[in-house]
Amino acid sequence: MSLTRRIVLAVLAATVVLVAVIAYRTATCTPPAKTVLAPVDLAPAVRIDVARAAQHLAESVRFRTVSHQDANGNDWAEWDRLHAWLAATYPAAHAA
Repeated sequence: MSLTRRIVLAVLAATVVLVAVIAYRTATCTPPAKTVLAPVDLAPAVRIDVARAAQHLAESVRFRTVSHQDANGNDWAEWDRLHAWLAATYPAAHAA
């Protein structure tokens, strides 16, 4: 029997065993016992000023923050401008 044929038979046998295990596990699976779910207190929804969010997005995409594979080609001053803008625009997130 050639090596290729043995490999094919071994892969086929492994596949049959895997399918059999999956079929057995699927057939014998029992759902977990019913649990009582207590009501969950949800946090209040955060109000979003859509116009302000759009303005912030429009401002943020104007920064030319392109990273090159060669780091010497990066404009680090532009990244510094972006970080300064983020700190000024989102002070709470920046502080965290």
